[in-house]
Formats: sequence, C-alpha cells, structure tokens
Amino acid sequence: MTYFASTSGATTRHLGWFVCGTLVGFGWITVWQFVLLPFDPARSLLAAARSFYRRAGELVGSVAQCLDAHDDPEARPRFAGELHSQLERVRRSRRV
Repeated sequence: MTYFASTSGATTRHLGWFVCGTLVGFGWITVWQFVLLPFDPARSLLAAARSFYRRAGELVGSVAQCLDAHDDPEARPRFAGELHSQLERVRRSRRV
C-alpha cells in the first residue's frame, strides 16, 4: 500500500478521492454480484447436466442415422463432419 501511495502521488489532500473511489468500486461490485448477477449453483448445475444429456442424445441419434446410411458413399463425408462437431460439443458440455 505504501508503494502504491508513494508512486501514485497520493497525499492526505487527495485521501477523500481515494476513499470515494474505493466506496464506489466496492458498491458497484456488491450490486453486480448480488443484484445484477445472482448465482444459483444448483440451477447452473442442473442446466449444465441437461445440456450434456441433450447433446449426448443428439450425438446418439446422429450415429444411428450414420449407421443406417453407411451404404451411401455420398453421405459419409457429411455424417463424418457432423459427428465430429457434435462430439466436440458433447466434450465441451462435459467439461462444464
């Protein structure tokens, strides 16, 4: 704190401005945390689990379609790209 005060040129004459800035900053963080961005861990976990299961279900459906159309050589590249992108989405959902 002493280093900051000495390098920024803080004097007792400017102490009121520093206190005012600190109070405004702390007040804004408090409003942001508890009013604007309320956090409910249970709701966030439930939403993440639902997202993972929904994306995993979509991946299983795409695998089933790919297996049904495995004899069509034109459909293979399209399904391969789609399966890869869906697998990446499932992996990202799992990490969350």
